[in-house]
Amino acid sequence: MVLSSLMKVAFQNDGTGTHELTLSIRVQSDAGVQKWGLLILPYDSGEQSIEVAYVRVKKSDGRIVLTPEDNFQDIDSDITRAAPLYSDRREKHIAVKSLAIGDTLEYQARWKTTKPLVQGQFWYEYDFAREFIAPDQRLEVSVPADRTVVVKGPVAPQSVTEDSGMRTYSWKEANLKDAPAKKLTADAIDAARGRLREPDVLLSSYESWQDIGKWYWGLQKERIEQSADVRAAEPKTSPRD
Repeated sequence: MVLSSLMKVAFQNDGTGTHELTLSIRVQSDAGVQKWGLLILPYDSGEQSIEVAYVRVKKSDGRIVLTPEDNFQDIDSDITRAAPLYSDRREKHIAVKSLAIGDTLEYQARWKTTKPLVQGQFWYEYDFAREFIAPDQRLEVSVPADRTVVVKGPVAPQSVTEDSGMRTYSWKEANLKDAPAKKLTADAIDAARGRLREPDVLLSSYESWQDIGKWYWGLQKERIEQSADVRAAEPKTSPRD
């Protein structure tokens, strides 16, 4: 059971930014111990860095057990090991110390994007948890106040505020029941039919598909258009030909 989750996202005009996740989880079964006993936090090493502020376990008797950095490992993801030339995906693996049934696990991790995929642009999507009980889920996305962004999705922001030159969109959701066992969810049925459910939240600095097309054309233009040397080497033809 996820007691609370807070994702705080902030973008700058140049496309750099941060993602900070704070989670509090109550472990209620052996399956929960197995699921949360090893935290796997992925990141793209070519664009991002990751810092873990803390990983701690609150025992039922009030004791707090901190997981030391000796329990942290930074390794290539499976896809990077399979295709190292095409992926810089890495994972931070954290073996949580002293986790048992009845404990509460808390951790906070922060991803920092220093090399945006597209200079001067950013986008983000997010889904709230539905597969397990999570009564307090919050999302905050901050962008420069003078930047026009598109915000859409089936879950609308509950508030929009401005402070210190940043505009912050805030969402809050609650899921109070587990997903039905041994039953296909609507998402799974759509996926089986080749359809993908729209994320709960979508945000983009691109204002239209035309803007995305212009960016993509900039990437492909030199590869598609003939160079002056190639055009000069083409055989000349007469109107009769």
